[in-house]
Amino acid sequence: MMRTNRAIGSALAGALACAAIAGLASAQDAAQLLGQSANGMSGVKDASSLISSWPAKTRTAAEALIQKYGLPNGMTDRMLVWNDKGQWKEIAVYRDPVKHGKPMPHEDFVQNTVSYTVPEGKVADLIKFDHSLVIDVTRGTLASHCDSEAANTLALNLADEIVTGKRSVASAKDFLKSTLMKSMAGKASPYEEKLMFSTSPMPKKHMPGMPGTEPMIEKNAQPPAPPATGY
Repeated sequence: MMRTNRAIGSALAGALACAAIAGLASAQDAAQLLGQSANGMSGVKDASSLISSWPAKTRTAAEALIQKYGLPNGMTDRMLVWNDKGQWKEIAVYRDPVKHGKPMPHEDFVQNTVSYTVPEGKVADLIKFDHSLVIDVTRGTLASHCDSEAANTLALNLADEIVTGKRSVASAKDFLKSTLMKSMAGKASPYEEKLMFSTSPMPKKHMPGMPGTEPMIEKNAQPPAPPATGY
């Protein structure tokens, strides 16, 4: 039990680190979440009653995530956190949305994190692509925060294509905007449905773009196919 609690505490600390960088969480949230993990999550308020006073938009998102993933592993009056659910290392939903103007005006309140080590040489490209990405090279994680898991999945898939050289930053930006607009009109893309890459951290010697490392592509491998231009 002690090992389990420590593991939960470590995962929650990671979630708070990403959230703090994104401006979505506070030191008070960290204290509450870590206190819950230390006590085996005992005495935690019922999630439904906790989010009952949240704004309609974020409450609806929280209810959908509870329906999909079950009760969260940690919660405060301002956020809920799940660990190791499906393709995600961490999932968080926040009571208070953050306004974001690109690629079109919207609010960010759902964050999805995957195990993914971004090569140092690609960090700048990902920042240019989407300011809602949270890159933690030390932990080997990559997160996206937006208004839905679908939008986060889309952004992360495009981030991977930038890292692996399948798309340029400009191409990824254009595809992100056009896909989100089509999604708003009711036409979903496979890029929004699931991650199209492995979420296991890459060994350092296989990180593309990292000086002094081995390339990922084998000597006799065929060049990658050109990037998709539609659905």
